Amino acid sequence: MKNIFSTNDEKISEKAFSQSLLISVVSILICIVALCSATYAWFSGDVQSNTNNIKAGHFSVNVVSVIRTDDETSNASENTILPNTSGVYTLESGTYTITLRPTDETTVKGHCVITINGNEYRTDVIVNENTVSESYPTANSPFVFQIKLSEESTIEIESKWGIPADPVIVKGTTIDTTVLSSISGEATAEQ
Repeated sequence: MKNIFSTNDEKISEKAFSQSLLISVVSILICIVALCSATYAWFSGDVQSNTNNIKAGHFSVNVVSVIRTDDETSNASENTILPNTSGVYTLESGTYTITLRPTDETTVKGHCVITINGNEYRTDVIVNENTVSESYPTANSPFVFQIKLSEESTIEIESKWGIPADPVIVKGTTIDTTVLSSISGEATAEQ
């Protein structure tokens, strides 16, 4: 038997060295295969579910009309105001009736934020036939209300998903901005 290596008083035979080398090489190959398999599994993993479909709700409102209603000399269709290209209405002082209706794609309840000269007013929940529930058992669409303006104003109407915490505008009410100066920036709603 040949001795290949000798250190101090220890001698290793060629057969023992070959076995040790073979075991080491096989161990390294097993580690490489395990690492490659784990890496492949990590980057190619996929989760599929056929029963849990998550669908986002949708709420949007069309502004059906903004009509000046305090001018009795002309017909209502002549008093209909259109927004500018940004969707902003510029209105003179006077009384206006605004009609809102949820779009056909609406699947959840929502409200609108009416911004008059930078002041925001939230409508009550707008419910269409698709979103009637125990909490809101009857539809209130179209949602009609009035705004009384004391000066030329800009109005923006934005639909929001969800239920407002503090609605100021209820269907059929009037927001009177002519009393804003006496109540520190808040409008009053009249029935």
